[in-house]
Amino acid sequence: MTKNYRQLAESIRGRINPENFVFQKSFSDELSTISYSEVLTYIRLAMKGVEPAYTQKSKDAGERVKEHLASVLPNVVFKYQGSVMTDTHIKGYSDIDLLTICDKFYQYDAPNVIQVLNTPDKRSQYFQWSIDKLQHEVNNPSYTGNSLEDLKTLRIESERILSAIYSICDMKKPKAIRIKNLSLNREVDVTIANWYDDISSIINDKGDYRGIQVYNKEFNSRERVDFPFLSIKRINDRGSETNGRIKRMIRFLKNCRENSDHTIDLSSFDINAICYNIDISKYKAGDEVDVSVFQDNDKVSVSGISKGKGFAGVVKKWGFHGRPASHGTKHELRAPGSIGSSTPQRVVKGKKMAGRGGNQRKTIQNRIVKIDKENNLIIVEGSVPGRRGTLLEIRG
Repeated sequence: MTKNYRQLAESIRGRINPENFVFQKSFSDELSTISYSEVLTYIRLAMKGVEPAYTQKSKDAGERVKEHLASVLPNVVFKYQGSVMTDTHIKGYSDIDLLTICDKFYQYDAPNVIQVLNTPDKRSQYFQWSIDKLQHEVNNPSYTGNSLEDLKTLRIESERILSAIYSICDMKKPKAIRIKNLSLNREVDVTIANWYDDISSIINDKGDYRGIQVYNKEFNSRERVDFPFLSIKRINDRGSETNGRIKRMIRFLKNCRENSDHTIDLSSFDINAICYNIDISKYKAGDEVDVSVFQDNDKVSVSGISKGKGFAGVVKKWGFHGRPASHGTKHELRAPGSIGSSTPQRVVKGKKMAGRGGNQRKTIQNRIVKIDKENNLIIVEGSVPGRRGTLLEIRG
């Protein structure tokens, strides 16, 4: 079935900008000045991040919940997780995940740590300072309290605090409490958890390498270990390394999943892992691209800055015909004429008037006549924007 990409593009606009905030000028200019087909418009929108104003509202909602809990609960640490923290979310009304971590105790991977310390072959794979850290972890006194009871109490207290403040507070979920901030129109998932340290976390001084175990109130148990902060760190670091390209890939795949007619059984974590494991050399900014990516007779869009023509009148700039050159016309042959009207009694925005001519980004549709791979040259049919030596962008 043929896709209606115009309709898909509009659905993405509505998803990432539901309140019709004005797009950031750089992105808005890009869409208006470059001649995109409907497919390319969809692709460009699918890669775009949610407007910062929406993301800030989600974070503000999380901060308010954190303030309410922190004023009452002792021995807790608050951390955020999820796609909002990597700017790879695709919905303007994205919720935010607030981890409420019990700081009275932590778990660590005791079996594997002891195995490394007691097995010469495995011990030899680590530096001495790493062995010292592992040994220090084993020598630390163990927690004597009831860790599950601590998590259960923390869940009960969190439910009590939040239900007294928020009119919409869903406490039925076994792993999270979901509240809705009506003034900000954002949802926050509050999850109870404890710290977990594996070997990598211990030898790297914990920090972003620490894992968590989420508390499940239905079974009064802890879930399997997860490492959300390491995942956030990796995506953000790779994003800096690739000038944000990995994040655009993630958003694009998420939007494709949302708009697909088929069920795509991929979680956000799966999509992150797929994009992270792509060889960075295949898409890193700064790599050299030669003319071999094009073929003869390809239709291309050539964009560049047009020649500057200085201040120009309306005849030169817009092609006005000018006033009649008959008897009675004096010194007004190239005048624009009336620029207003009785209604709306003002000059309409966008009126064609005299001003600076040229020196603007222009895009011209061309066809490739010949490709000279030996000299890395492309010969196109027709004109291209700008003077000789102008830097041009060529898109297929």
